[in-house]
Amino acid sequence: MKNKFLAAALLVNALALPLSDAAAQDSAGEPKQGDVTAVISGLSHHFGQRSYWDENGQNRKWNETNYGAGLEYQLSKHFYVAAGGYKNSIHRASFYGGVGAETNGGKPLGLGIEAGLITGYEIPVVPSVIPYVRIGSRNAPVNLKINVIPPIKGLTPAVVAVQARFKIG
Repeated sequence: MKNKFLAAALLVNALALPLSDAAAQDSAGEPKQGDVTAVISGLSHHFGQRSYWDENGQNRKWNETNYGAGLEYQLSKHFYVAAGGYKNSIHRASFYGGVGAETNGGKPLGLGIEAGLITGYEIPVVPSVIPYVRIGSRNAPVNLKINVIPPIKGLTPAVVAVQARFKIG
């Protein structure tokens, strides 16, 4: 699974960075209110603990192919709202909604944080705060979000998850 994750991350990165650089030069500046981005969720990697005990007492491997889709709507230069769904790490459908803040939107590297609510886990609705690194300009046709989820005792090991964002309006 590590090789699959690494290969996919390298491929998306190789495709996204040239597009990001070109777009940064063509559409320099920060994101604008009203910009819309499609978000495609993809792969994740769980560090340390390789499995979990499900509600039926079975030991299962984490799902690390978290396919899903969502949308982000830019509220201002730094803030956006997001909503979407994906197949989560415990093999269930999850839906999320929240707000995000991001730095350096017009530059090829930025940091962000997204806070909101997620469904599909042991607790029906879970509050979440997820920091991330953005690779590629926010104005580029494609950029990557590398979500970094710290370990939460009794719930999850540390997780890194990749999402590709496609500017659509």
